[in-house]
Amino acid sequence: MFERGAAAGLNHLLAQQPWAAERLKAFAGQCAEFRCPPFPDLRFAILGSGLVEVAPEDAASALVVKLTPSTLPLVLARDEAALRRIEIEGSAELANAVQHLFRHLAWDIEEDLSRLFPDVVAHRLAEGGRALAAWQSEAATPRWLGTMWICVSVRRHRCCSKSL
Repeated sequence: MFERGAAAGLNHLLAQQPWAAERLKAFAGQCAEFRCPPFPDLRFAILGSGLVEVAPEDAASALVVKLTPSTLPLVLARDEAALRRIEIEGSAELANAVQHLFRHLAWDIEEDLSRLFPDVVAHRLAEGGRALAAWQSEAATPRWLGTMWICVSVRRHRCCSKSL
């Protein structure tokens, strides 16, 4: 059931970006497997249309991508550092195609929201989501360390200047 939902989500992205499905057409009939224990493995068969479906149990995987649970958030955040932590086995051509999709395939959330809300509202919601994501990214960096260093430096400077 999880695989079907993942395949549907991936197909939605591929349908939004026709160039991506076009890129996968060359790999029709091949299977790609994604492993991230303890999560269930995801095995997709690439169709002639460039979309994917859940791969049959007995199908051999042309590509196996292995990642750790700690790498998963980096992958979802599209962090390039995640690529160095991923283990890839199998077809180099399919691996290059998957890597290209990782770098360039993006969800057009504004388009999906515009089906539920007027365009202006969809745009504002998407803008708010991007701002929240940027804020969370900034909040994750230890800026307080720099602020603390400045405060200590100013205080030290004041102490030193009084004694002169």
